[in-house]
Amino acid sequence: MAESSKKVFSNDLVKYIIARTAGTHKEDEIFDDARPSRKFIVGTLAAPRKKDLLSHDSEGDRASIRAQRLKVSLLVGRTKINESSEINLKITGNVFYQINERIVQDQPEEKQPDEKNDDNNDKKSNSYKDVQTWKRLDFSETWTVKLFNNVPIDSQQKNIDFSSVRILANNDPLLRDSKKIYEDIWKAEISVHVSDFDEKDHMVTIYLRNDAVEPDKPDSFERTLFNCKLTGTLNDNFSDEFSDEYLYEGHKQRYFYSFRTINCQALWDIKGKTFSTDHFGYFEQENIRPRTSLPGMNLNFNNLMRSESAIEGLENLLKKMNDHHLQYLKNIPAGIDKSDFQPRDGDKQKSWGEREELIEQNAKLISRFSRGIDLIKTDSNVKESFLKTNEAFENYYSTKGIANAGWRIFQLVFLISSLESVVKETELDVVDVLHVDTGGVVTFNQRPSSKHPMLFLKPVPHNFFEPMRP
Repeated sequence: MAESSKKVFSNDLVKYIIARTAGTHKEDEIFDDARPSRKFIVGTLAAPRKKDLLSHDSEGDRASIRAQRLKVSLLVGRTKINESSEINLKITGNVFYQINERIVQDQPEEKQPDEKNDDNNDKKSNSYKDVQTWKRLDFSETWTVKLFNNVPIDSQQKNIDFSSVRILANNDPLLRDSKKIYEDIWKAEISVHVSDFDEKDHMVTIYLRNDAVEPDKPDSFERTLFNCKLTGTLNDNFSDEFSDEYLYEGHKQRYFYSFRTINCQALWDIKGKTFSTDHFGYFEQENIRPRTSLPGMNLNFNNLMRSESAIEGLENLLKKMNDHHLQYLKNIPAGIDKSDFQPRDGDKQKSWGEREELIEQNAKLISRFSRGIDLIKTDSNVKESFLKTNEAFENYYSTKGIANAGWRIFQLVFLISSLESVVKETELDVVDVLHVDTGGVVTFNQRPSSKHPMLFLKPVPHNFFEPMRP
């Protein structure tokens, strides 16, 4: 299956699962197999039970399957908002109500008499049975909210109007009089609060809350609201970002983001202009493929299985590593404070101290790599092991019909850098773990007792990286 086909299939599968768990699938417009609040668990806002109202969590702030409200918070600049600043909100969702359908009941087959009777009066009439099913309806509401009136407006609320949906349900000929929807069955409130955040920003918090109350004894009404979503449009560019500062391996980092949410996710549809909520968030690992070659270098197995070309190839790689290291050093401004932050990179910001530590680690790696090359040049056993390892890999891939197969650059560097420890039996209580930023972690197990450690190495499993080929 092609990569694009796999992505289409996986996206369609995710959409199907979400639709079936949120109650938005076409097959869930009418169903009879379960109560909606037991069947759909994604994107729901449950009506609080009476005991919930007496508990400390009556507002339903905690994330849970029985969440009673969702929340979206964003920052707005103090100097950016004025009397004309407003947010246009749109609230959408679904409700379910119970109807009775009459369906034909299957008749058991009867033995036919020896002689057929043409009298129509002998034909048995159809038998019917009533089936209670659930039917879905959509609801929506809009609200334009002003944020400032000489001073920020602390709190505003609006009740969601379900009257048109109620009328539509109550006019359904399949709805019995005893199950007519009255006003208290579907109730919800949208509210907007503006509060101080810091010297630079205010925080706008938007709540959508289910205001109905579940009775102590279950009845035939479904008060849960389903597939609840918010869309907000800012009439001007007055939003700011949150930023969290934390320590990562002893170094300060910052992470920037636009929304704080509970029981939903929020993203900009148009940056700084229009946002919307969803029931879930995607995390897509960037597809980073390790380098298999460098310009002007031949690191294929068939080149590294011969002594002269192998040494030349390794020394060219060492020179390239030193050239890159000098470039890293040049990119550090003079007189910087290690605790200061580098320029922001996407949603993250790292300190200069972290960058300097990485450069120091790179220098140590280059030194180890250089000493590994020296061992290949001066120790006949090491050289033979290295050449035979490449010959074995070349033979393996040749039998597979793969020409010009070779090392990933990181594999070769890690291998050569580990030689000194294995050959001289130093730091045998230390295990090197190589992290490659492709979504996986690869470890190479050194075998100190072996005089030919490279014969124990094997190609990286294909579930981590692509086959080693051009």
